Amino acid sequence: MKFLCIILSILGLAHSFNEYEAVQMALEKSPNIRVSTINLTHDSLNQIITRSDAAVQAEVSGNNIIEAHPATRMSYGDNSTTSNSIESSAGGTISKYLPGGGQLSASVTGAVSKNLDSSGSSVTTTTGVTAIQPLLKDAWSNAPIDYEIEIGKKNLAKSFEKFKSDVLEILTEVRNSYLDWLGATRTVAIREMELNFTTEALEYEKARFSLGEKAEMDTLSGALELLRAKEKLLSAAYEERAAKRQLALELGISPEDLPPLTDSLIEVNTLPSENAILAQINKHDYELKLLDIGREILEMQQKKYGNALLPRLDVKAGVSNVQHGSMYFSGSDATASRPNVLDPWVGINFSYDIFSRKARYQKKQAVLSLKSNNIERTYALNQQKSEISDFLDAWKQDEARLSIRRSEIKIAERNYEYAVQRYELGEIDNLVKLKARNDLISARLNRLLAEMNLKKLEIAVDKVTANVLNRFGIRLENRQ
Repeated sequence: MKFLCIILSILGLAHSFNEYEAVQMALEKSPNIRVSTINLTHDSLNQIITRSDAAVQAEVSGNNIIEAHPATRMSYGDNSTTSNSIESSAGGTISKYLPGGGQLSASVTGAVSKNLDSSGSSVTTTTGVTAIQPLLKDAWSNAPIDYEIEIGKKNLAKSFEKFKSDVLEILTEVRNSYLDWLGATRTVAIREMELNFTTEALEYEKARFSLGEKAEMDTLSGALELLRAKEKLLSAAYEERAAKRQLALELGISPEDLPPLTDSLIEVNTLPSENAILAQINKHDYELKLLDIGREILEMQQKKYGNALLPRLDVKAGVSNVQHGSMYFSGSDATASRPNVLDPWVGINFSYDIFSRKARYQKKQAVLSLKSNNIERTYALNQQKSEISDFLDAWKQDEARLSIRRSEIKIAERNYEYAVQRYELGEIDNLVKLKARNDLISARLNRLLAEMNLKKLEIAVDKVTANVLNRFGIRLENRQ
């Protein structure tokens, strides 16, 4: 029986280390995903254990008994013997559960009794086939094993949804960590650019000071800016290494084994519609899926407890055969046996729990739990709708902010170029040029921050809608 099949695949990967390869590496090496897979496999074994009760059962048994009765004496004409005997018996039963609560079984038992004081012995062989089928209580879909199998399927579905939620959570963390590393790497590049600007400015100030065209204060100011730029670069490099270590930790590898970044772009897709997001949430949201599965279980329980209020009426039928054989004295031909005759039989079992208190209260509990489930699902769905509105508002706001940051970059670049030209012509002082340079650095950092905020919002939407699976060609399948 194929009880479970988990397929993890990722399609259309690029050859450089980028977000796609980070996701694939997480699927292959993440310790958290491996643990979640083991937990799901563990839970799936519960279903196999339950199904095993419906499989063919076989049992064998046997015993040997030695009985000594020295005070008992039996006489047969001129012969007599004491009752010291050994008895041995063995048997086997094969049974098969039938869907709907029925059971079919076949058994055979053999018993041998031998007198130790004589050669007398007897043999008894019993065979039989029995079938039983409940008609009311514990019958059909409410049969205990059928019910437990269906409940097991629902519980396994819950375990799979938990596994799926874990995968989405882990991939989201990996994507955010990759984005943090990418952002930290780009921040280092911006700080390196700032360091180059301050180094060139300091060299320019030194050259002008040596020619007597600038005061020493401008040189000292440039040296101070250079130290500040170095400090900012050190901080950025530390944050880059920390982000790299965090990503490596989540991927289950050492930072040295993490390939270098070859993609510095942060791409964000278009804004999905509210209806599209809501449809995906209804299909994939972990909390809603648990509530839906829980409702199905409660409906089954309500039906089961209602069935428990019925009387038990079982139909039974079978056929049996008992054959005896014996020999009284050694060397004698005197034997007795019973012909091999089949004895069919049929019967009905009936019982009824007049009060059925337990089942009545359990049914009431199931009804109340269903009401609670409906309220919780309605609240969860309304909460999701509210979060969707927040997502869409934040997305539009971050898109507008990113557009502003991009325009800010263009203005800051032109302003810095113009400030350098005017400074070299002596039209402005060093403070004005320094402000223009800082504005350019801030504009680049602000654009990077806006890109990351929008990308993280996309990652969050991908998580709640499970769109990360489609985006990276990942399939998770639960086959029972």
